[in-house]
Amino acid sequence: MKKILVISAATALLGMMSCSKEEMPVPGGDGNINFTVTIPGNMGTRAFESGLVANDLQMAVYDADTGDLVVVPAEQKFSDTPEGSLTTNVSINLASGRSYKIAFFAQNKASNGYTFSPDTKTITVNYANMATNYNTEVFDCFYTLYETGEVTGALSDNIELTRPVAQVNWGTSDLADPVVTDKNAYGANASSLVTKVSTKAYTTFDMLTSDVTGEATDVTFPYLARPDASADYPLEPTKYKYVSMQYLLVPAKSSVLDITLEASNSASAAKAMATVTVANAPVQANYRTNIYGALLTNPYDFTVTKNKEWGGNNNWPVVPTEIKTNEELADALQNGGNFIIPEDTEVSLPTISETVKIDKPTKLQVEGKMTLPVLHDGSTNERNLKVVTVNSNLSLTGGGTIEADGGDMMFNVNYNNGQLDIDGVNLKYTCTSNSNRAVINTGKKPTTVKNSTITANCIAVRHNSSGKLTMDNCILNVNRKDASDPGMWEALFSRGNINLTGVTINSQVRGLEITASRDTPFEAMLKDCDFYAESERVLYVESAWAAGSKLTIDGGKYSCKKTEWTYDRYGYPESPIWFDNNKSGKKFDCNIISGDFVTQPYGFLSGTWPDWTIDDVSVYLAPGSEWEAIDVTTPHVYKWRAVKK
Repeated sequence: MKKILVISAATALLGMMSCSKEEMPVPGGDGNINFTVTIPGNMGTRAFESGLVANDLQMAVYDADTGDLVVVPAEQKFSDTPEGSLTTNVSINLASGRSYKIAFFAQNKASNGYTFSPDTKTITVNYANMATNYNTEVFDCFYTLYETGEVTGALSDNIELTRPVAQVNWGTSDLADPVVTDKNAYGANASSLVTKVSTKAYTTFDMLTSDVTGEATDVTFPYLARPDASADYPLEPTKYKYVSMQYLLVPAKSSVLDITLEASNSASAAKAMATVTVANAPVQANYRTNIYGALLTNPYDFTVTKNKEWGGNNNWPVVPTEIKTNEELADALQNGGNFIIPEDTEVSLPTISETVKIDKPTKLQVEGKMTLPVLHDGSTNERNLKVVTVNSNLSLTGGGTIEADGGDMMFNVNYNNGQLDIDGVNLKYTCTSNSNRAVINTGKKPTTVKNSTITANCIAVRHNSSGKLTMDNCILNVNRKDASDPGMWEALFSRGNINLTGVTINSQVRGLEITASRDTPFEAMLKDCDFYAESERVLYVESAWAAGSKLTIDGGKYSCKKTEWTYDRYGYPESPIWFDNNKSGKKFDCNIISGDFVTQPYGFLSGTWPDWTIDDVSVYLAPGSEWEAIDVTTPHVYKWRAVKK
């Protein structure tokens, strides 16, 4: 069903303004603009989608070229009757010869859930004001930004408003089970049942970009009784009954979030009786995310879908779907969802000659083996091929293996939209012989790799963006491609923020390089790592271009085949551990708390050969730490130890 909102010349909106004429001139009356506006709605529905509660219409008119606020038409209601209405009539006079953008926002102002701010061009959400009645439809809202083009006279047009928010619906099939209705559980008819929901969501919506802005923040909806029993759950309402419902401000494009529901029989309970945690639940503005199953008695057996009535339909079974054939693997990577490759199962994609694109949120639990075979025909395409490009959210978990042979990147993360998280999956990659690329190439969103082994003949991770790379309990085995390979590249390269804990590097080439971008400082933490490189350096840190970079080393071992720093034939230094600051003379904040090192760091502040300013190695120590000479030769050479006194 559609909610029809008709805007015509029957009602003038310029009689009331949010500011005086001296502050905001009213456009001339030679362009009478009339609209017919439709927004989703369902008269008489019992599933929180009527749209009738969004009775207050607010508008703002902006100059299309400058974005400046031109006029704020008077607010009006769709209806003054208790039954509500899906139509209203509006007319706006605008000056000919100019182009405008008109923001429309429909809400229930009495709910105090949203603030429409024409001056700042934003809509903000106050989740705290939703605390006492978030389980109702009162926070439903609708929005669109309409562009007039150049006004040349009277204009009539049709506009569709859609929701800038997602609706999250929790449904359970066990509400009438005796174990649920027991007096010591949730009571007769589950009358004592209360739930709370925790997640992250956005608070600010930019009206001119029609999308969220800023960062997601922690949101907790406190314990509340379940929605009215008369409300039908969106899917199989005879089987599933509402437990909870929330409106969340989320991005216009599909994204994922972690969300947790806790159920108890008292709002003052110290501990929840049932907890349902959903990782990577898909959400999107104007979509419904439906989470359902036996939530109170079996909180790990449930399914998540997006309902088509809210703009689309993507299935997200929380109990993963098994992949046992090559065809099932190809279908899963194309369509997204939650899947598992069982133990002792091997699946493979057809021979890859073009990049495999992950365009939808995908969670893949790899317990067996997955192969990504590249067509070897010696072509330029093979040498430059990104085997898999992650354009959405890809989560890889389990204890199995993914292998690829060929191309120049195994997982290439889209710079703006991609996100990759790996936990437990081992990656084996052989890139094309004349390529020097990476197993993982990150984007600007955070990348996490945990409890995994990466074996490759190229860079294990190339972190070349402004995002953050976190690695925990990982082993990187990096080899030369062949005997002729000089190994003048790194096992791990980062051009951004990085946090490594318990990471082991066994490298036939160099170890770790951290290089600041020209205008952005980095923050790096190395904790209890073990690096060894069969080359001239194990650790290279350059903060040459931007002031403010910070490095902390807390424990670990750092060694390589070369055990002394020297000069090459051009008079340039070669050091196993090298801190390079000379491009700008801007020293970075280095704090070595503890650890064993093949040499003390070599570093210089500014200048060119032979007039370098050499750093004193004591400046690299954290306050309270000092250097001690040691003599360790097995399994590698360590000559200096930083200790905290």
